[in-house]
Amino acid sequence: MNALFTGILNLSIVSSLLIVAVLILRLLLKKAPKGARYVLWAMVAVRLLVPFSFESKLSLIPNAQRFNENVETSTAYIPQATATAQPDTNSLSFFDILPYIWICGVAIMLLYMVISYIKICLSVRTSVRYKDNIYMCDNVSSPFVLGIFRPKIYLSSSMSKRDINLVISHEQTHIKHGDNFFKPLGFLLLSIHWFNPLCWLAYFLFVKDIELFCDESVTKTLSPTARKKYSYALLNFSQKKTVSLSCPLA
Repeated sequence: MNALFTGILNLSIVSSLLIVAVLILRLLLKKAPKGARYVLWAMVAVRLLVPFSFESKLSLIPNAQRFNENVETSTAYIPQATATAQPDTNSLSFFDILPYIWICGVAIMLLYMVISYIKICLSVRTSVRYKDNIYMCDNVSSPFVLGIFRPKIYLSSSMSKRDINLVISHEQTHIKHGDNFFKPLGFLLLSIHWFNPLCWLAYFLFVKDIELFCDESVTKTLSPTARKKYSYALLNFSQKKTVSLSCPLA
């Protein structure tokens, strides 16, 4: 357990440097296509997942292995000093408890994901099929996509005919981009690195960029008049968009 936590901690610290770099690039690339941000967040995801990297002298991605070696070298004398000062080997130090605190945090995050998923599934159990993979439901206040391998689009039964086609285009674009897979993956990485504040910031900005990229992709195919209608539809549902934010899998 200690070795696993140490590896995760080292990965998180090294990844923090990349997250800071992405945050800076995100500000500098405000006018760039929103799809570019996907590439940046993908780099962060790989860094959080992979314990090693193919690094050159010009690489901007920090090497976790090198960091691990430095940490092990700089702290090699600590166990000996501790053993001398505290001969009772049965006592637990604060650092011995940290791995258990971390695993409890991971369990809480995953439990929240499961409970929220069950809750949202129960809320749409009375939904009626509209067409294809699109369903209408009285309990839905804002449209969302649910499902990783067989995603379904859920719309509010009270949605006006003026908005329905535009909203469907928005949700279908999410599926086309694979957001129904990448958002849960992002939350899974956040669950593992929940102790890192930068990972929380990265996750929330990633979710925001998902929406921005989706809107950009949809509006490219619309006329100026349709774009105005699309904007009004977004404004209308943004005030009610609580279900998808409360469920990491939606």
